[in-house]
Amino acid sequence: MLWRCIREYGRLSRAEIGPERLRELQRFDEKYAGVSGQTIFDWGHLKDIRAKNFVGVVQVPGLVIEILPKIDEPGVTEESDIQSTDVIQARQNLMFMLSVSGHFSLFERDLASQSVQSFPVLEAWIWAFVRRLLTELRRGQQHLYVAHDDNLTCVKGKILLQKHCTVNAAHHHRMYVAYDEFECDTWLNRILKAACLKLLSLTRLSRTEQFLREALLELADVDQQVIRTHHFDLVRMDRNSERFRELLDFCRLLFSGMTPVAQAGETPSFSLLFPMETVFEEFIGAILKRHADDFGFLRSEVHLQAQGRTRWLLRPHDGPRRFQLKPDVLIERPEGIPAIILDTKWKRLVSSDADAKYGVSQGDIYQLYAYAHRFQCRKNVLLFPEMPGAVSQVYRLEGNDSGAMLKVAFVNLNYELRKGRDRLIENLKTALAFP
Repeated sequence: MLWRCIREYGRLSRAEIGPERLRELQRFDEKYAGVSGQTIFDWGHLKDIRAKNFVGVVQVPGLVIEILPKIDEPGVTEESDIQSTDVIQARQNLMFMLSVSGHFSLFERDLASQSVQSFPVLEAWIWAFVRRLLTELRRGQQHLYVAHDDNLTCVKGKILLQKHCTVNAAHHHRMYVAYDEFECDTWLNRILKAACLKLLSLTRLSRTEQFLREALLELADVDQQVIRTHHFDLVRMDRNSERFRELLDFCRLLFSGMTPVAQAGETPSFSLLFPMETVFEEFIGAILKRHADDFGFLRSEVHLQAQGRTRWLLRPHDGPRRFQLKPDVLIERPEGIPAIILDTKWKRLVSSDADAKYGVSQGDIYQLYAYAHRFQCRKNVLLFPEMPGAVSQVYRLEGNDSGAMLKVAFVNLNYELRKGRDRLIENLKTALAFP
């Protein structure tokens, strides 16, 4: 198995991958594009293929590609040693950002373990999932009363008279009945078992494989099912099984038609990918909401994607409104008046020496201006990942008497974020501060 680790927009040599693996990867990418609408890699280069804006993992027969966010010094974009210090830090930060933003919130504590900090991201996710699953299964599986109807030789439950008369007209020794049985063969347990089987084919660590087999032994009395997305709608949760909720969310991600794309074969093709701009947006929003007290807000005053407070930009003379405005983060005053609008952009800008505007696009500024105008908000921030030579800049709107300001600010992510939360919070306080 060839294992390669690259950064966003990093390159992989076609010659090193080899023609057979390359064909498998391209076939998989075409399937992925058919589902998601875009490819994972840029295939338009003669000597190499190049990653796009996704982070996560892709596996095809004979090849695993780990794509990590590029949040370190500008020079590190090519293929990296999978155990180098900067790669381990990038993995840790990616897993932390995803757990904080809600994708893997169940695993936030487990992924902090020293034993998994050097794991590739896929192995870390599998390890954390199965360790938590084993803990919950040993506390007890889900058992529910499951409805059955059957043609039996004895009365059990209640007789379905109409069906009995139709089916058993010539079989007087039988009774068609309906009854409930308290059993563990539920859709929740079927999904968990299918997830273990799926992950067993993906892991390369013997210890993780052992844990997965232990989980399968716990689920031995559960039917084996081929899981499809609609099966998640059949899951029934009760008070005793609510502890499996986040494990089920991971399984949903695992079997989702939008992310993993499986195919038959000894080594399944698989992906677990996230657009990095979405990860950045959700991470910053989650930090602001989770630590609202540190910023002088109430959690109820921090609205992600302006939930419940969106506005429209245009209204035609007749017809529906157009262009809904949803800032990444809207922070209100206690009386409900917009205090700060924050819009995140996962883009690496240039230093002030190269461009007085840092390379910020007009489109980004116009978008923030639309937010400031339509929400009547005085403090508006465009937040980018920090790069060398970056200095925050505050602008006042020309020809506007409201005193509205637009700020281009930066947040440093090039350190171990899990251990540096205080540093991150102070950095964001500076980003949100206005003169």
